[in-house]
Amino acid sequence: MSDLSLETYKFIAIWVEAIFWGMYTVLFGICMYVLLSARKRCTTGTVNKPFLATAMVLYFLSTIHFLNDFARGYIGFLEYGDKGGPKKYYEEISVWHYLFREAIYMTIKQVIAADALLVYRLYIVWGRKKRFTAAPLVLLTATAVFGYLTVWGFSRVEPGQNDHAASIYHWAVGLFSLSLVTNVVVTGLIGKFPTGNYLAVELHSQYI
Repeated sequence: MSDLSLETYKFIAIWVEAIFWGMYTVLFGICMYVLLSARKRCTTGTVNKPFLATAMVLYFLSTIHFLNDFARGYIGFLEYGDKGGPKKYYEEISVWHYLFREAIYMTIKQVIAADALLVYRLYIVWGRKKRFTAAPLVLLTATAVFGYLTVWGFSRVEPGQNDHAASIYHWAVGLFSLSLVTNVVVTGLIGKFPTGNYLAVELHSQYI
């Protein structure tokens, strides 16, 4: 596998992403059914609007991400034959479509899915007490800042440099370190909630 070229990796990645996007489309349909079904509304009294909005935004952004990668693959493999080939095309990481791709990824992975939804879950579990989400929100904000700084760093890459340039590397390390700390802190706070008492059951039935 170590002998595979960059263009081979990218070609395989497009097909793998297409497969996972198809699976995600099916799961999205199931998710919409669960959130909008009459049985769910009868149980909770209302539709969980934050979860519904998050699921819809995530699917929209994931679809845009897939279409962008598909378009990049089309250009790289079919239109770059006389311009250096797909390898040269994929080595250009300061172009707008690559920056757009990374910005969408940061929005999905850090701002909406991985961290923000986890903080919202903490907020609900602890009875909407804002003091428990103060520190995680600060960490979430810092994570988002480092994430978009990383994307901005790609736009500043000089010809001949790759995504391991010094500034990008440091911002990326900060990004994933803060994301890890956020997940540990939030998971720890959720784990400390007394789930065996009546309040936990009541909150679960109302909000989750």
